[in-house]
Amino acid sequence: MLETNRQRLMIMACIERHPSAWEDFLDDYLPLLHQVVCEVESQMRFQESPDGVLREEILAGVLTGLIEKDLSLLRYYRAESGLDAYLVVVARRLAIDLWRSAMSRTGVSVNRDIADDNAKENAQTIDEVESMLGKLKPLEREAVRLHYLEGCSLGEVARQLKLPMESIGPLLARARRKIQQSRTK
Repeated sequence: MLETNRQRLMIMACIERHPSAWEDFLDDYLPLLHQVVCEVESQMRFQESPDGVLREEILAGVLTGLIEKDLSLLRYYRAESGLDAYLVVVARRLAIDLWRSAMSRTGVSVNRDIADDNAKENAQTIDEVESMLGKLKPLEREAVRLHYLEGCSLGEVARQLKLPMESIGPLLARARRKIQQSRTK
């Protein structure tokens, strides 16, 4: 909950063009966006040159897509899911289109079926994860998001949630059980 509020405020600051808001956004989310671009590249089985120039162009295109039309893609974020999940879906769509364009420009054959299947699969996986997280209590959901989706250590999770460290393991175990139960239903 706290993270979602922070994310919402960050997006609002970008939309309202507060000084350094875009830099703060990039500090938090550029690594995630770069990872998405690399994963799309890999899934499309495109071999980038060793210098990575094209990959950086695709990343720049994703960032441009986020700020085009008066930040319309950021304005669309409604905090119904975590900003991370929203950005992964949006960045994947942008990256797939940009990689396809780059591949056709360079004469590399585009395996559209693989890219389309991967995009559908990832969107479906994100929907499933969001659905499963929705069945958790807010504290469990936030702990799972921090630990499993953002890679925070148990100590970091405890610090951010202001809970004793020894309570995080059992909290995550309960959340895992609930998720496993929801998957078998």
